[in-house]
Amino acid sequence: MEFYSLLSKHYDNIFQTNTKAISFIEKYIPNKESFLLLDLAAGTGAEAIEFAKKGNRVLATDNSPEMVEKIKEKGLSHSPSIETSILDMRKVSKLAPHSFNIIYCIGNSFVHLDNYKEMTDVLNDCYDRLKAGGKLIIQIVNYDRILGEDITELPLIKNEETGVQFERFYRRGHEKIVFKGKLTISKDGETNVYTSSTTLLPITKEQFKDIVAASHFTNMEIFGTFLGDKYTTSSPALVAVLLKE
Repeated sequence: MEFYSLLSKHYDNIFQTNTKAISFIEKYIPNKESFLLLDLAAGTGAEAIEFAKKGNRVLATDNSPEMVEKIKEKGLSHSPSIETSILDMRKVSKLAPHSFNIIYCIGNSFVHLDNYKEMTDVLNDCYDRLKAGGKLIIQIVNYDRILGEDITELPLIKNEETGVQFERFYRRGHEKIVFKGKLTISKDGETNVYTSSTTLLPITKEQFKDIVAASHFTNMEIFGTFLGDKYTTSSPALVAVLLKE
């Protein structure tokens, strides 16, 4: 079975709803019934569904049909507040311009793009999809820390109740990082292991700032966590809020 198809079946046993991300994004949501959010690379839509529960209208997208199907299954009770689309973030230009108040891309998805031009293009396409005063929120791993400390493995994620664990390894290349995922499923006395590899473009804070500078965005804040902590080279993440003025 294709790795990400299998991962979609166990995704919610591996990754918990990011409540800190939800609280962080909510700070930028005024009390308006017409508020519309776009979730890029939504996975199984845990955060998107929470925003829909709170009365916002949400379009949750992912390039995996299996992930989008999971969002549909979980989001039925929130229709029509949540919609779904199978969409690669590189194709966000297919969406109507000036439609969204907030676009967010969290969970380190942004660094799956192939190069700096693709990243700038995605930023510009998001800019054009935002209404005036809208925000683009991006969260990635802090690659100043990953590269500076030569980190080769991220913390193990293990769900004892369901017998699922997910291991994540980094192998540094010339310009990119090879990311290997190892999914172990133990059930009814049987253990199965599945692996997959992909490449990531590990951008530092300064490289990210250069990418933004090459885009239409001119106003940005950078934090080190979803709690709004100041970014340092030892922060766990880079969280950027880009404003369309």
